[in-house]
Amino acid sequence: MAAETPVKSPIQRHMLFAVSACVGVFALLVALLLHAPLAYSIGANAFFAAYVILVVAQMPKFTGRYLSRNARATDQPVLVIFAVTLVVVGVAVISLFLLINQKDRSHPVELTFALLSIPLGWFTIHAMAALHYAHVYWMDGDAVDAETRKKIPVGGLLFPGDKRPEGWDFLYFST
Repeated sequence: MAAETPVKSPIQRHMLFAVSACVGVFALLVALLLHAPLAYSIGANAFFAAYVILVVAQMPKFTGRYLSRNARATDQPVLVIFAVTLVVVGVAVISLFLLINQKDRSHPVELTFALLSIPLGWFTIHAMAALHYAHVYWMDGDAVDAETRKKIPVGGLLFPGDKRPEGWDFLYFST
């Protein structure tokens, strides 16, 4: 079982997103310095890949217990999810548009990067949505348990069995 350390700071709250953004910006800058075609697609794909890898690596930590204790502290704001969604759509459409309208035939690597933005962006959006919904699920609702006098989580989805839903369950549902 993974250690369940509480979230202590706002920086820690958005660490997955911040690290992924830094990777994406770094890849973009390198691609621009090297005058790479589709440099923005390279930067976006680096962000998408880093985010997906970090989320999957962190999944063992997102147990039902951890999520219920840190629901409010670790959630990604909905505005960020919508902004990333717009960026994903923009990068995918623009990359494909640039590729289709090139005078010369596209190099297979360029085509791969342009097409890779679609599944990577799709999975990034769904990973963000899964984590967001997991946190919303575990936030305290208005109802109070009569026996424990603790607030009951908001919930929303019905999961099979008695096990408390964790990050993997929400990721499975989202994708």
